[in-house]
Amino acid sequence: PDAFVSGIPHDYYSKKNANDCLKWSKKILGLAEKFLKNIIKN
Repeated sequence: PDAFVSGIPHDYYSKKNANDCLKWSKKILGLAEKFLKNIIKN
């Protein structure tokens, strides 16, 4: 979504978005790691 349309200052929006992306990346990486470990075990 466009930050300017929703009225959120762009800098703040970008920082929040970056933090959310980092959290998601870590979650996804964690899940992928578990998935791969299970495949290797089996």
